[in-house]
Amino acid sequence: MTLACVYLARAAEGLEPARTFLSSYRQYPAGAEHTLLVIYKGWDADGLAAARALFAEVPHRPLLMDDQGFDIGSYLRCAREVADQFEYLCFLNTFSRIEVAGWLGKLAAAGADPAVGAAAATGSFESHADTARFLETLAFAQRYGTVPKAPPGRFGVDELHAMLLQKRPPQGLRKWVATPVRTLAARALYRAGLASEEKHHAKVFGSGGRREWTRSFGPFPNVHLRTNAFVIRTALLNSFNFSIPRTKYDAYQFESGPKGLSASIRAAGLDLRLVGADGVSYPPPSWPGSATFRSLGQQNLLVSDNLTRAYDQLPSEAKIAYQYLTWGSAMQASPPRFFVRFGVPFDARRVS
Repeated sequence: MTLACVYLARAAEGLEPARTFLSSYRQYPAGAEHTLLVIYKGWDADGLAAARALFAEVPHRPLLMDDQGFDIGSYLRCAREVADQFEYLCFLNTFSRIEVAGWLGKLAAAGADPAVGAAAATGSFESHADTARFLETLAFAQRYGTVPKAPPGRFGVDELHAMLLQKRPPQGLRKWVATPVRTLAARALYRAGLASEEKHHAKVFGSGGRREWTRSFGPFPNVHLRTNAFVIRTALLNSFNFSIPRTKYDAYQFESGPKGLSASIRAAGLDLRLVGADGVSYPPPSWPGSATFRSLGQQNLLVSDNLTRAYDQLPSEAKIAYQYLTWGSAMQASPPRFFVRFGVPFDARRVS
């Protein structure tokens, strides 16, 4: 196979993440013959000179791009530019850090299986739609005093551990635990007005504050590979003819939407595989127990990134909240007695 490893060196993140990647790239042999392509994205003349000097000691090919289209746009442009040169591409984002020797060989071996469309170091069952409904219900409960409110001006998954885990069930909490999100009561509360935390959440992830994005992602379990440290056939990626993302919403759609990369691969009759540091190629039903993304201490990660490392720093109760949104009923940890589910099932039994 002709294989390129594509690293995205983005100017907006500075040189430190690139140093981290480069140190790990030197430390751990890839285990597969490849060409290193470095996308220098959004650098001015001085910054570009510094970035290229950083990579000067490592044989590589440079690709210069402007800072448009998010990470996904850079990957798609790269795939089109080198389509006739490499059969397979492995994409690494700016915050990638290699964690084990032979990492690329392990990914490439899984990706080369004719039945496999793509293989990655991490994957998830999370659905933006069900997570949003879960958060909305949490905000309803906050608004009406059944659980503590998030810090003023902030609301999101980062605050979940403070609200989802209670030492004792607050007054009125039981009705929220037992009440599905899509009840008349919940819809009535939504029409009555959004809490400030909800408005913030909608502004960040919505389109002008509208909730259309919550309706345009598939329900949980939404099986998808995370778009970092993934190997794919160049021709397959190009065959989908994806548009360059213009918004963060578009980038989310590419990663986990019903017409995104993973969904398109599965619709083409091909499999998705998650690859651990142990070299095992895991089919989707085995992902929650793979000890990779938000699972069993993430001890089996091939390649880490900013999200996996941030997860490692969370207190144990916060990790449980993240595991629930990521794996639902297939999560490997046992939630505390009063873990607040708000009636959202997150049923992983349909994974295949």
